[in-house]
Amino acid sequence: MQCVSHFRKSISTIKPVHKDENIDNIKSITLVLASASPARKKTLENAGISPLIRTSSVDEESLLTHIRQQPATQVLALAKAKALDIYEKKYENSNDNSSKNTLILGCDSMFEFEGQTYGKPHTPEHARERLHKMSGTSGILHTGHALISAYTGQVIGSVSHARVHISPLTDEEIEAYIATKEPLKVAGSFTVDGIGGSFIEHIEGDYHGVVGLSLPLLRHMLQKVNIPLPLLWNTPEVSNTSTNIPHIPFLHERHKHGTHHGADGFLVCSCTKKHWGLNGAAGICPVRIHNGKPQVLLQLRAAWSHGGQSWAIPGGALNWEETPLEGALREVEEEIGIPREHFTPLPYHDNSYTTTAPHDNHGTIHVTHSYGTGTHIYEHEEWSYTTFVMQCADNEHMRLNEESVTTQWVDIDRPLPTPLHPAFAAAWPHIKHMITHSILEK
Repeated sequence: MQCVSHFRKSISTIKPVHKDENIDNIKSITLVLASASPARKKTLENAGISPLIRTSSVDEESLLTHIRQQPATQVLALAKAKALDIYEKKYENSNDNSSKNTLILGCDSMFEFEGQTYGKPHTPEHARERLHKMSGTSGILHTGHALISAYTGQVIGSVSHARVHISPLTDEEIEAYIATKEPLKVAGSFTVDGIGGSFIEHIEGDYHGVVGLSLPLLRHMLQKVNIPLPLLWNTPEVSNTSTNIPHIPFLHERHKHGTHHGADGFLVCSCTKKHWGLNGAAGICPVRIHNGKPQVLLQLRAAWSHGGQSWAIPGGALNWEETPLEGALREVEEEIGIPREHFTPLPYHDNSYTTTAPHDNHGTIHVTHSYGTGTHIYEHEEWSYTTFVMQCADNEHMRLNEESVTTQWVDIDRPLPTPLHPAFAAAWPHIKHMITHSILEK
């Protein structure tokens, strides 16, 4: 069984940076499905995709004991763990040319009902109890999806959500359904595409996501990494085309360096954009008093990293088991070498406010500025970035890792170096206000 190392994995990988042009004669993309689910396989086949089936050996119960978050995060963590398990076993250290046109897809589903999450019941007793509770009610089916490039190891993930309305069930129907054994091996104790479909009144959301694999969401994820969906179709029209696959960074560009954590990857949220960090992200804005003036420490990120060649604060993707503060302190220690215990909160006034703005396409952005806790939180539908403004000593020694080209202490009243990372540029006026209303009014 896969142990928790897949969940908490933290390894340094060194691979050559190059745009691999050796992709001649590759005219289609192979999809590896990290699941033994007949329903997911059939869903893909009906959509023109013939997946290779590889069953992962993820210890799901062990992984979930470390995740504090909501069902949507849990299914995404499990989906990535399944795909990552296949990637590490088969592709990570392989130089097989075929991996350059191979994607690995992991999926997992959970049913959320009255504040509880239901995976597979496994036993008739559990299935009976759940079906009696769910009879005549509704719940939300969450399905996590994670795509990994077999060649580069890059990850993109997302979650589909659908509300499922269940008909009132008689005792006889429940017992007969359990006797088929179908509800014992599916999330929520029901199927929509099998025997249990007769008990589903209607669905608000994506039908395929309830089956176990959302085709529209898969297409959207592929679009975000510039992969046309038809390249996955196993049809004569695709196979006989004279056009080779173009250079696609997600498939063909390996990073030179990188510390890999379990929740690293891009999240496609319902705002239609992709954000770094499957479980969100966080960072520390270091502050010191130098010659009587407050300064902030900025980092120039390496070109290969997310947000590369721009100035921002140290930070990055949270691990599945981390709080934002835990993740931010780990990131600052990894990237610039200042120990987490060297940071202390600034003396803030106890007040906060929240601003809300509609997104360009749909959805809402919430920005919370809390002077009581020294945080700036940028919430973007399912994803958020939390900045912690914290003080350290004037003479801190720094040890930069590969993500940091250089660092610079800057007086808060002087112009910041450019180019700034766009998200940090937007947050800076609020962060500066926090520093001004703490140290300067102390």
